[in-house]
Amino acid sequence: MYADKLHEDFQYMFENKMYNQMTVYIEACESGSMFENILEDNMNIYAVTAANSTESSWGTYCSPNDKVNGKKIKSCLGDLFSVNWLEDSDKADMAAESLQQQYSAVRDLTTKSEVLQWGEVDFTAEPIGEFQSGGIPAEKTVSESLWNQIKHKTPKMIKDMFEINAESQRKALSAVSSRDIDLHFWYNIAVDEPTEENLQALQDYITYRKKVDDTVEAIFGTEFMSNLEGTKNLPTDFECYRTMINKFQEQCFEADGYNMKYYKAFVAHCEFAKNFPEGEELVQKTLDKMDEVCQH
Repeated sequence: MYADKLHEDFQYMFENKMYNQMTVYIEACESGSMFENILEDNMNIYAVTAANSTESSWGTYCSPNDKVNGKKIKSCLGDLFSVNWLEDSDKADMAAESLQQQYSAVRDLTTKSEVLQWGEVDFTAEPIGEFQSGGIPAEKTVSESLWNQIKHKTPKMIKDMFEINAESQRKALSAVSSRDIDLHFWYNIAVDEPTEENLQALQDYITYRKKVDDTVEAIFGTEFMSNLEGTKNLPTDFECYRTMINKFQEQCFEADGYNMKYYKAFVAHCEFAKNFPEGEELVQKTLDKMDEVCQH
């Protein structure tokens, strides 16, 4: 999914009155890049992302907290942002909790990445039940008296505060960067069952990661990759970006959680090249370099 294509779909739906208000939640590394400098605040679309435009999102309930009914699954059971959002939705009063309240709660629980809001936030005071669970039942729209709310909800709120704090700590401690989940998986397989086959599988995956690192550096050069650290580049030339990704996937590596961290190099190169009259030639040289490096 590309940000420009997603935005085109939003525009089409907005212009054809296919929705009244829309909420969008994205769990992905660098998910903020899908909306930053792209999604307007006048289309009745409210979006929340698991991360900003430059950082990884995180898996959670990873080993050793990956047990279901006492059995180790040997995989992260969810993603930190989406698990927090789903768990909040499960326990929420759909008629009372607002989009803004849910955002604040999920943002505070998601301690490994920056949860952000995008688009139109004017309607975030509305209850989440208007956007989840098929709406709010009629009887739920009648407000309880303040005393009844205090009497019935305070004991549960106090209990939940302690449980949520302990559980959020457990989720954070077991969190793993999405870029490293495969490494975490093979490492724990090898530790739990240190057979020759499993140890070799771990070594093979470490070798693969090193090959990805070396390949990208050979394509772009050490200086370019060093200068890329700590910078933020958002795509505006999406055709160039797509061309470079397609070539990389065809000639070098199919997309996965690890090598996609280097897609920012494609963005930076395309944005750099478009500032020069010979920009297309610069891009073509890099595409040719991919052929050269990845065929060896």
